[in-house]
Amino acid sequence: MFGPTEIITKRHGIIHHRSEGFSALLKDTEARLKWLTHIPDDWAVVFVTGSGTLANEMVLASWPFETTFYPDYGLFSERLEALHQTQPYKEGPQLHAYAGYETAESKLTYTPGMKGGTMSEGEFLFCDMISGFPFYQPPTDCSIFTGVAFKQFRGTGGLSFIAASPGFVQMVLGHSSNLSIISSLSLFGALHHRIDGQTPHTPAMQQIADFNDLLVDFNCDREAIQIAARRDWIRHALPDGLEGIGEGPVFTFSSLPDWFMRNWGLYNNGGSPQAFLWNGQDRDYRDFCNAMRQL
Repeated sequence: MFGPTEIITKRHGIIHHRSEGFSALLKDTEARLKWLTHIPDDWAVVFVTGSGTLANEMVLASWPFETTFYPDYGLFSERLEALHQTQPYKEGPQLHAYAGYETAESKLTYTPGMKGGTMSEGEFLFCDMISGFPFYQPPTDCSIFTGVAFKQFRGTGGLSFIAASPGFVQMVLGHSSNLSIISSLSLFGALHHRIDGQTPHTPAMQQIADFNDLLVDFNCDREAIQIAARRDWIRHALPDGLEGIGEGPVFTFSSLPDWFMRNWGLYNNGGSPQAFLWNGQDRDYRDFCNAMRQL
């Protein structure tokens, strides 16, 4: 083969971005992701060469109507809201964007329909699931969500994805005034791929091939059990006066000394230290808990 961008894969041989092998790889990766994580069969999955933040921004860049953000989630909500304010939007259905649904504190404040009911007819719910999926599944009234191929999936960085319901895709394609926006083109490419089988152009072949290999052996239940065990170890080691917020894969501490956070490489989310429980080995968590008991 003499394609323009050849790579070697374990199960699909030597492929390039317009080959039948890459088309098969892309379809297989999408199918495995949907089956493992319960994404509905009729939803579109768009693989994005970039971070989860890029995937979130692509969703908003594609949405031609107004967006309301929940809750006040600091930097990430502010960044998305600032981006949205630069986009002119039409009168139409609202998108309810739940930035950081996956994190411990924000999941506790979620209520279906945002206002304590169900979504109004014609409205859509977008959930940022970057650190929670697949430990957390999106709420049942979600129309579109984002995730990444690394973090809990243990993949290499630089590959994220957008999962979108048919209704959301049709709304974007039917009302977007600027289909040159890269995110609109990505959604169009996914829809086009579903209609006539043409493979969307993407430079992310190697990342998708690596992700495909991971999905073959990935076990959501095993991952959830390990994360839950690590959370339980930390909770039982918390000194008096400290609290852990939430139940998911991101353990949020009410407070910790700065030196302790630096020593253990904890993430400082606006003054709330966080441990990402998919990282490290079990022995690392036992050492961490022993150190925390000495505080």
